[in-house]
Amino acid sequence: MLDKLEHTEDHVEYATILLHDIITLHPFLNGNKRTAFYAMISVMELNGLSFKYKKEEIDNVGIFLNKIALGEINKTEIKEWIKKMMQ
Repeated sequence: MLDKLEHTEDHVEYATILLHDIITLHPFLNGNKRTAFYAMISVMELNGLSFKYKKEEIDNVGIFLNKIALGEINKTEIKEWIKKMMQ
């Protein structure tokens, strides 16, 4: 994962790789989706980007993260979702 991030200058692509790879590579015993989500948000904020969702939409975010974990969503779809949530 780190080698992919080293060669990425696009901040949305960086956030996409971070979210996808932490969830799918499952480096932690617990909390991979949660860690991936907050790492993605942190990286975006550090680069002047914002990820917007309403409190009542958090269940939909969880469903999306579960679909990534199940392999139902690829990196292209993740990147588009992130872009949509930035608006």
